[in-house]
Amino acid sequence: MNKLVSKLVSLAAILSVVLFQACKTKESLVLTPVENREQITVSADSAYTEVIPTKQDAKDMQVKLKIEFDESNNVLTVSLTSGHNLFGFKNDSKYKNVIRNKKISLKRLPYKVQSEPEMTYRLSKSIRKNIPGQNDKHIFKSWVSTTGLHPQIADYVMVAETLEQKYDIVADTIITMKLGDIMMMDRSVSKKNRYDLFYYTNLDKDYEINIKRNPCLGKDEELASTEALLNEVKENYTNLKSKYPEVENLTPETLMALEEVRVKLEAQYQKKETTNECPKIQTMLEEYNLYVDSIAKLAEVKAQFAHKRPRLSVPADQLLAVARMVDNNVASWLVSHDVVEKSDLVKRNKKLIDDINKKLSKNMRMDNEQTIALSVFKKAEKYFNETCLSNKKR
Repeated sequence: MNKLVSKLVSLAAILSVVLFQACKTKESLVLTPVENREQITVSADSAYTEVIPTKQDAKDMQVKLKIEFDESNNVLTVSLTSGHNLFGFKNDSKYKNVIRNKKISLKRLPYKVQSEPEMTYRLSKSIRKNIPGQNDKHIFKSWVSTTGLHPQIADYVMVAETLEQKYDIVADTIITMKLGDIMMMDRSVSKKNRYDLFYYTNLDKDYEINIKRNPCLGKDEELASTEALLNEVKENYTNLKSKYPEVENLTPETLMALEEVRVKLEAQYQKKETTNECPKIQTMLEEYNLYVDSIAKLAEVKAQFAHKRPRLSVPADQLLAVARMVDNNVASWLVSHDVVEKSDLVKRNKKLIDDINKKLSKNMRMDNEQTIALSVFKKAEKYFNETCLSNKKR
């Protein structure tokens, strides 16, 4: 009885160790793929490619992985290419279910396979030796497995240099992909209707795929309409701006006509919301809004006109005529000996000069002829002051 109890205790101890190790192994199998998962990005303009070595120092045994994104159809295509014909199971398959007499049994595959009539596919001795554990219990891993994707149904071609699978992308999901078992095969040199599968390996590659989408896709009409609107407001603003003279040369009539056009344009072109996923549309809307602001700012010309410097209302010929009259009166004053006459000449000149000076103000705007005429008038005024007013005793 004691021996039986002792044996049971020993078995319990051994079982606990085995279960502990099994738990550790299971935990590592769960964590490892995540830790080793490679982050990659694909877009409609940039496919992901990678050359995967399957055998050390053997370039003819490499396979090329390519992942392409067809954005218009929302489809992802995964392909493996080699210099040899490639074979891989579309799903996990038990050795004993798909291998018969060392050959792949096409009839036992759960999917349709295209093959030449009477063609057989035989596993070489080296492959059978490389399969770990007992052959009957071995499970061939699918050559590609994914999450976040729906595989498209297509006939499987048994003999091809490229393994390919197309997927419909599920919206708003994380896309992962794992590469599994592949085999390479060549046409048999000894048997006419046979292919020899001579190499077998597990690629054991794990990826998380980021899809980089084109935010302007499907927005051709919006792009065209936004560009047309931008060109239209740009042309109208340019035409209007070219007609705005400097404030100094603006007349009330011109201002009224230009302001009428500006108000119409301001009502016609309203500011747009500039939040758009497409960068091209976003940029054009921002530029459009700048032109709308510029049209509104032309209203400042009206304000400038209201506070502009006054223009001299006396024509140039009138200034010259008054200057001549002042000079003539001074000449008469110099030759006259009549005190009353001289006093009258001084009074007349003072009135002429005062009438002109009352119409002058600081920073008054004048054209070139008025500027010259005013200079002549000021010289006449100075000559009168120095001659008649500074020499009253004469």
